[in-house]
Amino acid sequence: FEQFRENLGIVEQRMNSELNNLGILGNYDSISQDIMVPAFISAYSGQNANDVSLKPFPTIPIPNWRLDFAGLSNLPGLKDWFSSINITHGYRSTFAIGNYTNSLTYSQNLTLDNQILDYPLGTQVDSITGNLVPVYIINQITIAEQFTPLLGINIRTNNNINARIDFKKDRNLSLNLSNAQVAETTNNDMAIDVGWTKDKLKLPFKVRGRTITIENDVTFRFNMTIRDAKTIQRKLNGENIVSNGNRNFQLRPSMSYRLNDQLDITAYFDRNITDPKVASTFKRASTSFGFQLRFSLAQL
Repeated sequence: FEQFRENLGIVEQRMNSELNNLGILGNYDSISQDIMVPAFISAYSGQNANDVSLKPFPTIPIPNWRLDFAGLSNLPGLKDWFSSINITHGYRSTFAIGNYTNSLTYSQNLTLDNQILDYPLGTQVDSITGNLVPVYIINQITIAEQFTPLLGINIRTNNNINARIDFKKDRNLSLNLSNAQVAETTNNDMAIDVGWTKDKLKLPFKVRGRTITIENDVTFRFNMTIRDAKTIQRKLNGENIVSNGNRNFQLRPSMSYRLNDQLDITAYFDRNITDPKVASTFKRASTSFGFQLRFSLAQL
């Protein structure tokens, strides 16, 4: 955000030079959308403010990708222990302009076949402020980036243990052009999921003095999730305020035993803790545990 603040002056100087070269009389206000949008794009996309395009509609999309690698389980030192090892990494991003309208100050060359990529510079001066009026009025622009995941590891061992670890990051940036404020939301998410299945586990039951032994599969599962989310409202000429956010911790171990083809029983435990980052809200925690008996009506 500090880089965005610095870029405003650089983009304003470039824009004024461009206007002078085109013979347009007048200048944009320092917080005009035609100044703020290029400064915002350059700051949050890592571009140099002296080189970024002065048009709010980028012509080249931000690339997205996904990488998957499953070859580690073929290595001699690992294939004796693991039947599969998958590593994933992905990135997705979007740049969006919510909506835009033509300024009522302009009445010439407003046709349905206008090419929005040929974004025109303003030529009319506002009689009150003395600054140039943009041809199009934009309310809000948004940049959304997601690592889905930043790093994900999914393994399966030869003795039926499954484990998955995912670390995700994302941020959502929204520039409100009506009040020159930036809403910045960031999320960090780490999830661990481990499961193990034991085949033909014998469980003895005593019914009317007689011992009955059943031999079925039992599944152990452990799930843990940690999330850290925060929303900051940033102002050019004001204090940055944390408007929302919390740290969340979830722990969910469980054990399931299949009694027969249609009946299984599950013992579970669920712990959920939410620690807010806003002073006006309170920490919350909940715990639940018990047994679930499931009966399937489907015919095998």
